[in-house]
Amino acid sequence: MKLTYIPPEVVDGKAVVKYQSLDVMSDINRWKSSVYGYVMGTNPSFGAIENYARTRWEEFGFEKCFKLTSGLYLFQFET
Repeated sequence: MKLTYIPPEVVDGKAVVKYQSLDVMSDINRWKSSVYGYVMGTNPSFGAIENYARTRWEEFGFEKCFKLTSGLYLFQFET
């Protein structure tokens, strides 16, 4: 994959970025079976969160867990 810089257009003093729908289709397909989760209060380890998700959601096609920020996780499923 090669990334190239395309400068934004300026419309009414604001930068506007245009893209082709094909540019985001692969990302849409990749993340359409994902769920965000937020853990409030306690701060469990990433391993604890991933283990919890796997044991609770494996039958629903759970695949991966990603830690985005403190307390915010992304859970990816097969379908």
